[in-house]
Amino acid sequence: MGEGRTLPVMRAVVRSLGEIGPAAASVVPLLEAASATDRRLSHESGWRAIDADEAFRSEIIDALARIGER
Repeated sequence: MGEGRTLPVMRAVVRSLGEIGPAAASVVPLLEAASATDRRLSHESGWRAIDADEAFRSEIIDALARIGER
């Protein structure tokens, strides 16, 4: 994500970071930047990329919320 490209495994990584919670606070700037970008987050193309991007952004927002929980 930090290099402007994504891989299918990254959604699972984002989910796992959310499960880790506050201990994953060091990745918050990267997740915030990824959620704010106008670039595609999905590795897919075509019409499926829209749904995949929305799902990925939703998972990033969820992970940020879970990391922020105390």
